[in-house]
Amino acid sequence: MIETTAAMFITFGACIVTYFWGRSQISMKNIDEITENTITVLEKGGYIKTKEINGEKEIVKISD
Repeated sequence: MIETTAAMFITFGACIVTYFWGRSQISMKNIDEITENTITVLEKGGYIKTKEINGEKEIVKISD
């Protein structure tokens, strides 16, 4: 029983530490950069199409 409890506390502690570490690493600048890179990769792969309207990219429907 002690081994299971210790493993649970270690796992729970690791989850809490990971959560707060992730929150400290993300900022609006990082989110914008990640989103832009994701859209660029999807566009190059042919999965989505975008058009630029007023300086912002919009995803448009791809007709089969």
